[in-house]
Amino acid sequence: MEALTGNEREGIGLTAESRDIAALQTRSAVLEAPRVFTAETLRRALNRLADCNWNAVVLPGFFEGYPVFSSQVWADYGMRRQHPKFARWNPFDVAFDVAWRRGLDILFSVTPYLVQSAPRSRRKAPLLRRHPKWAAQRHPSRKRRLSEAAPAETFFCPVNPDYRRFLSDTLHVLLEDYPFHGLLVDLRHYPFYSSESGYVPWCYCGACRQATLVDLGFDPAGVDFARERSLVERWKEWQTEQMDTALAYLRVRVLKARRTMRILGLLTTDSGLADNVPRPLLHWKSWVERSLVEALVMDRYAPLPRPFEAQLRADVETLPRSSLLIPMLPRKAENPQAFLEVFRKEPIPGFAARLEGWDQPDFDPRRRVCFDGPARPMESDPVQSICLLFERMKAMAPHLEEFGAFLDDLARILLRNDVAMRVDRLLMVVENTRGLHDKVLAGEVDFGSRRDEALHDLDLACRLAYLAGCDLTE
Repeated sequence: MEALTGNEREGIGLTAESRDIAALQTRSAVLEAPRVFTAETLRRALNRLADCNWNAVVLPGFFEGYPVFSSQVWADYGMRRQHPKFARWNPFDVAFDVAWRRGLDILFSVTPYLVQSAPRSRRKAPLLRRHPKWAAQRHPSRKRRLSEAAPAETFFCPVNPDYRRFLSDTLHVLLEDYPFHGLLVDLRHYPFYSSESGYVPWCYCGACRQATLVDLGFDPAGVDFARERSLVERWKEWQTEQMDTALAYLRVRVLKARRTMRILGLLTTDSGLADNVPRPLLHWKSWVERSLVEALVMDRYAPLPRPFEAQLRADVETLPRSSLLIPMLPRKAENPQAFLEVFRKEPIPGFAARLEGWDQPDFDPRRRVCFDGPARPMESDPVQSICLLFERMKAMAPHLEEFGAFLDDLARILLRNDVAMRVDRLLMVVENTRGLHDKVLAGEVDFGSRRDEALHDLDLACRLAYLAGCDLTE
């Protein structure tokens, strides 16, 4: 296997610039598109974000059901290749022109299973006008439908092989054309969910019914929810597995386009769901274990710092120690500055936040949150970030000379360029870092008042080492 860190280094030869950067924190500004925006608007917003020390920006890929970029795949499928209001320019050309000048990571967001169309429009969404069978369908019998909050043609079906291929073709070509740092897959809107009563409202499209018949031996449209609960449970589990399959297929296609891509899954934290609302049928806690996503971006946390901290800690503890979680700053957060201290306590690489009104002339990112200075996005180069964490720990306790020398040895293992990086080397670093964590926890290595900081950095270094493993290829 071969490492994809990209920079040749000697010994622990971190650059002087890297050593001078005290802050390590991913700060992702999520820019949604409530209306059409211009090239000048986007350029102004990105520069203001860079001025205010944000280091990553997530841009929308679609608007009113159309791509904001020119897509040959859409044209090949018989549809308009780009939203007409963006036809004379490409937002990603503008974004990357600013990004390379200002040092911003650019990510691309997609909501793959939510049908979108122009607001107040009576016309079907662009994709469904051309391909109506791609929509998730309700039960074919009106009498068998219980109360449903989502109307018809709300979702695309992830089981449909034609839609799955079309989506992946679209993203594959886009990610070949532009050097995106990552892909944010918004999975908060999804057709497979169930209520406390066990009722499963979606999906009864032809693809789902045929696939269920082949895999499980029955047509879900013929299931009596009241009498055949065992079949209902089997179907619910089958639907859950379909998301794993769809996500795995999408990941393979994305990595064929750009193998260093970060694939992030945006989901709603379980603690953010009311007890009486339908629950998505998702295996999201295992996605990081199976590397279907490289990090989870969790949304819908409490808007107050104390309950937010409790929810975030519960999610971090629920996920495996090899995982990365990036919390979303609550949209209605009270005193957002207080959340920065919460972020520093947990072994997370940083956070994301939606910035509303970014397309307005008076847009000022400091109204959302202020930073004391610049910071490095951790997951951009996990090996470099691990070494910087080691440097920070050495500075915490310069009297621990043996401990510092051991950290230097681990850094040399990561940074040596005379042999290719392999999984066994990364796992050796993980095991030794975890061993140091346990010694600090047990009090065998005395960091004094900075013990919690050292434990935090060692835990985070282990998680980043697993992320570095995602950058290895045969």
